[in-house]
Amino acid sequence: CSLPSWLSRFRRRTFRSKVLPLPQELLTYLESDSIFLSSSAGQDDDTTSEGSWTSQGDVEEEQKEREQEEQEVEETPSENFIQFTREIQQAIDELGGVVFPKLSWSAPTDARWIATTGNLRCTRADEVLLLLKASDRLSHDLALAKSLSSPTELSLILRKWYDLHPSMEFRCFLRPDSSSPIIGISQRDPAYYDYLESLRDTLNNRIITFLQDHIIPALMGPGQEGEGMGHVVDVYHEQSSGKVWLVDINPWDPSSTLPLLFSWPDLLETSEP
Repeated sequence: CSLPSWLSRFRRRTFRSKVLPLPQELLTYLESDSIFLSSSAGQDDDTTSEGSWTSQGDVEEEQKEREQEEQEVEETPSENFIQFTREIQQAIDELGGVVFPKLSWSAPTDARWIATTGNLRCTRADEVLLLLKASDRLSHDLALAKSLSSPTELSLILRKWYDLHPSMEFRCFLRPDSSSPIIGISQRDPAYYDYLESLRDTLNNRIITFLQDHIIPALMGPGQEGEGMGHVVDVYHEQSSGKVWLVDINPWDPSSTLPLLFSWPDLLETSEP
């Protein structure tokens, strides 16, 4: 359920996004102990040079720990790394100047603490890299990709930033092997919003219609890759227009997908024929 695997099918139903395959240099950086920050990440490409990069971290200690290794930690990033940061900045600019970053499977939501904004709103390439570097969730994704028997190419996805109200984000549970797959819709934010009760029927109708008309046929219909499989679909209801947008598609998997206001035992029992 990686975002690149479904983006082309639902491009008109989701937020604008740019997919950048991760070069080996960035994978190495994310797995290392060094942090590289660019003081000119938000400037034009021709003002960015190796001299504008600095390494944060205890380089001397790093050298002592790895002096027996064949390759020492570099204090400056490679030209390929710098070129990739330029591509990130170009993608940010093409998406309106503000983005939300994630890798193929997960977003660095556990790294909000390191951002000056307290969220995942990024306007510069170095902000994106800092969030990726600080996230344990993404470290888990990197380790998982390495452990898979078949090669898995990870990508950086930059999504156009919108100020989404948490009360309008919902998670929908679609059971496998069923002519009526929608078995539950949950708020993503567990906070109580008193006005949701009066909107309940309207929200249910709009979300169910969106799923039945646009998502289920292309995701789980005959001949589709997801036929016969369960899915967990995140959507956003735009209150001003009444439109529903696809946010993400997650696996039907108790080990990796949170049930939020439901429990997986209840969902699994409900999904049985």
